[in-house]
Amino acid sequence: MLDIETVLAQRYEISQKRDLLIPDRRFCRLNLTTVVEATKQQLLALDPETDFAILPSWRKISLFPQKAKPFLSTLFLGIGPGVNRLEELSIDWQIEQEGMYPRHRFVCPTTGNRILVEMMFFNTRKNTQLNEIGNIFRECRPNDHLIVLCGERVNGTSFTNENAQRQVNRAIKKAAKAGKNVIIIASRLGQRSFSVPSLSTVYLCYDNGSESATRQKLARALTADTETKIGWIISCSFDPKTDDKLLPEQIATAKNLRKTQGGSLADNLKYVHRSENILELTKDGLVVEDNESWFNNAYDQGMITRILGAMSNPYLVTGELREMMLKATGWTPADSSPDSADTGDTFNNKKPKKGRDARDKTEEEIERDEIDKFRAVLTLVCELFPRMQIGTGKRQVIEILEEVRDNPNHREWFFKRVNMPVEAVFLAIRDGVIQEENLEVSLR
Repeated sequence: MLDIETVLAQRYEISQKRDLLIPDRRFCRLNLTTVVEATKQQLLALDPETDFAILPSWRKISLFPQKAKPFLSTLFLGIGPGVNRLEELSIDWQIEQEGMYPRHRFVCPTTGNRILVEMMFFNTRKNTQLNEIGNIFRECRPNDHLIVLCGERVNGTSFTNENAQRQVNRAIKKAAKAGKNVIIIASRLGQRSFSVPSLSTVYLCYDNGSESATRQKLARALTADTETKIGWIISCSFDPKTDDKLLPEQIATAKNLRKTQGGSLADNLKYVHRSENILELTKDGLVVEDNESWFNNAYDQGMITRILGAMSNPYLVTGELREMMLKATGWTPADSSPDSADTGDTFNNKKPKKGRDARDKTEEEIERDEIDKFRAVLTLVCELFPRMQIGTGKRQVIEILEEVRDNPNHREWFFKRVNMPVEAVFLAIRDGVIQEENLEVSLR
């Protein structure tokens, strides 16, 4: 089997001068169980009746930073330098134990100070939430230079997509003169068109995430600087076994790799994952993730199929396919009660919202609800596909679908689970709503 370097060499003419400045990259999974347990012990010492509902979920933490302050404080101190760091969270400690090359530092040209530049992405929706997280960090690590990358004016600086890169690079040079490490806290601003050569490490502090957004965020650590630079991408997860942030990029790479070396997409996906040597931060140092067991778990936990559903394009659903999918099962609006689930024939996308501000939904809300439903239905189809393969005894996607369509028993089985005829899947493939290749990835 060809390795990735051979494939690249066959397809591209690489500039040797530029190639020397392309940073290598290291993927790590950071298990947040240690942070959760340490936070619980702190809270229980203060109040034995403490409610831990805020943990563990990045979404809740980002929405309510103040409630999650003990957790965030433990995390910020644990990954940082000094006596409060936790060895299983400290990249520098882990690198030192393994004798690996130290993380890239920015060197001040006038003072010679060497500083570390890191970036943390959260999934906040409001500037106020991001600023609250920044304030918590500032309390924990006052000796570091903090940059909160949001649209609000902070310490006299207001960031925009146009000026963020320039302002941050300028702030890094100023911090280096004072010998202060730099931490950039961001959400949406700074995830694209944001090149900071001195940035060495990106922490992904969110659950799930879209393919394109995650790819853009991890690329922030890969801006070229020196020949020895290594970009570290740290995926912070409450359960590394279900952490799927890197899967979309791996699936896309596996598709491209198959064009040159053939084989099944599942095998190519395993090869890509293995070639990246994803590391786990542990108390005993860095450990290479076991490829086979991780993938078996990814299929068993539905991680693969969830990603495939997220990679579909429900915005292309129109006409006859739309009518079929609106009647399908597999979705309940987040703001509805369990006894009024909007699924099957009861689905009504114009149903008024409940609560204090009850009103008819806007056109934008109606469209968003439909898109959510379509994506859920497509995810359900991906989840069912391995069982359809076993039941039909076929290996190819179209052959499986044709057998389900033509066999009355298989056809009835599919309709009972999706409340949608199998012809809808043919239409979805034809219209580009879901790629045939994606359905193939769901097959082991």
